[in-house]
Amino acid sequence: MNRYCIILAGGFGTRLRAVTGDLPKCLAPIGGIPFIIRQMAGLADQGFNRFVLALGVGAGAVVDCVSTVKSKYEIINIVEPHALGTGGAILNALNCTGLSEAVVINGDTYLTADLSPMFFSLDTANDELVRIAGIRVDDRQRFGGVEVDGRWVSEFIEKGVSGSGLINSGCYRVGINAFNGILPKTKLSFEDQVLYPLVQKRQVGFVSISGEMIDIGVPSDYWKMNNCYS
Repeated sequence: MNRYCIILAGGFGTRLRAVTGDLPKCLAPIGGIPFIIRQMAGLADQGFNRFVLALGVGAGAVVDCVSTVKSKYEIINIVEPHALGTGGAILNALNCTGLSEAVVINGDTYLTADLSPMFFSLDTANDELVRIAGIRVDDRQRFGGVEVDGRWVSEFIEKGVSGSGLINSGCYRVGINAFNGILPKTKLSFEDQVLYPLVQKRQVGFVSISGEMIDIGVPSDYWKMNNCYS
């Protein structure tokens, strides 16, 4: 069975410039190995066997890097014609591959949790157009939160509110119908212009996963993950 994962790997990562220089954030070294190589290895262990890399800034460097593991995985590199934002990048990747839906993960996020609930197709019969994988943390102040009503996301909580609760892990299952009415090659934010409106329509499903999320775009998390390989 083909299990596709779209990795949003077009970000520059200004907060990590001291580490990456002019390289894209996904190439930040973790124990001497580029993050995206470790990320794909972890996702392959979960059962993903097809990777679609949505590339933008520094695409050439990423393509060169992942070519070293092409014997292990099927990798499809898709370079944006211009900056498309997270939403535009997902839509472009779905259009270019002909996929009707796929798992999507941020190119700076490493998850140790079991992602198998994301393998199941969206419940389109009940208008599920996106599914979010959420993780419970002790303090969601840094991340913002997710409130759920049964199996549906009901609200997003802004960053800055302290206390334990569920957060968005940065892993989604996204159907192309989530972009109905949006033209290809349009620049848009997935969170602001796609996800939030769908929550209001009760079309964003939710599954809770148990494990750890490391966001290397945050320097403290970057060094935390590096220390694991030192």
